[in-house]
Amino acid sequence: VGIYSHGGMGTDYLDDLNMYSQVIVGKLVVPVSYNINDRLTVGASLQILKADMDLVMGPFDFKNDSDFSGATSGTGFTGMVGALYRLNEKVSIGAAYQHEGGIGDLTGRGARVKGFDMPATATIGVAAKVTDKLLLAADYKRVFWSESMNTITISQNGIEMGLPQNWN
Repeated sequence: VGIYSHGGMGTDYLDDLNMYSQVIVGKLVVPVSYNINDRLTVGASLQILKADMDLVMGPFDFKNDSDFSGATSGTGFTGMVGALYRLNEKVSIGAAYQHEGGIGDLTGRGARVKGFDMPATATIGVAAKVTDKLLLAADYKRVFWSESMNTITISQNGIEMGLPQNWN
């Protein structure tokens, strides 16, 4: 079982423009794996996501004073599957796919944030043990942002605004 930060970001222009944002995303991961034989291992994990957001922008004002949580909060689930295949004693290839993480609405302090989801990812990698002291590895990861979080909708005090993300 693991708990870790999946990401975070923010801006602080309160003195100049009266704008502030903070986003925090964390994961609780419960993995399992199974050695099918001496060459092939498969694994999967259930992941519980938690997202928090503070925002001060135009008509929206929901913020707390914590560096570790936000005024709005939401949870969701996702999962990952993967496999590792040992071609021989020196070369291995692995692949994994993580499903999109639907966090659901972030709510709190009379505010609601809709459409804040984590993207699906696909990864493939290869590792070669060149010598006992040298391992060369390379991987490729595709993050499917364009299929996730297309428009974030924020509402508070009867005002609603969509923020298109237009990810490519």
